[in-house]
Amino acid sequence: MSRKTGFAGVLAGCLGSACLLYAGLASSGSGDDSVLMVAYGILSLLAFLLSAYYLKKANGKGVLYCGAALTLFSVLWMMSVGLVLLPGSLLIFIPSAIHRLEHRE
Repeated sequence: MSRKTGFAGVLAGCLGSACLLYAGLASSGSGDDSVLMVAYGILSLLAFLLSAYYLKKANGKGVLYCGAALTLFSVLWMMSVGLVLLPGSLLIFIPSAIHRLEHRE
């Protein structure tokens, strides 16, 4: 797996999470949606940082699971918050899945 691609995915994902967090905080007067956007932003930011930790420790299985969870989250909530998280999650998930398929244990 290309670690550079994985770290580029983490960077793109953290930027998307920060965008979600900012959008949630900026629309704080619009009710429950802003609280959900802030929660999604914080949780996705933590998941992307966990992916960066696994990338640094060269834990391929952990990176694969984090990438799969982030991609699933992005696809399920495509219309609301998934579009800002999808590029980063795919940049993490696809190279790690290819690496795991090439190097089966």
